[in-house]
Amino acid sequence: MLLDALLAIALVVLAFQVAAGRTLFLGIVVFVVFGVVMALAWARLGAPDLALAEAAIGAGMTGALLMLGYRRLLERKPEKMRRAHKRDSRLAAPLAVLVSCLVASWAGRHCNCRPEPAAQGRGSSTRWMRSRWEIR
Repeated sequence: MLLDALLAIALVVLAFQVAAGRTLFLGIVVFVVFGVVMALAWARLGAPDLALAEAAIGAGMTGALLMLGYRRLLERKPEKMRRAHKRDSRLAAPLAVLVSCLVASWAGRHCNCRPEPAAQGRGSSTRWMRSRWEIR
């Protein structure tokens, strides 16, 4: 339970750092770390397929492509990139918070997890309980 809370807090902090990071390179590195922590969260939730996909695509391939793009930007216009190395966007952090709140409120209103009634197996007393997501 404590590990789940730490993963959730780490994901929120890392997501904020990606949006509000001071430099572009730091934003890319934090994005890769966010992908790895997200893969750990999926594994912890019992979804190994999503954990592997997040680690391979989210952290691995996307991180490599972002690093490649960053390197090409440095090669093409090094003097401009040295001057514009810092990101001074005042809009990124509030926009990230606003979008997160909108998504959370939508999910809270439209997603409802209702357990189905337990069904008895044929000829046995074993009961199975399943739950499913219903989107209204």
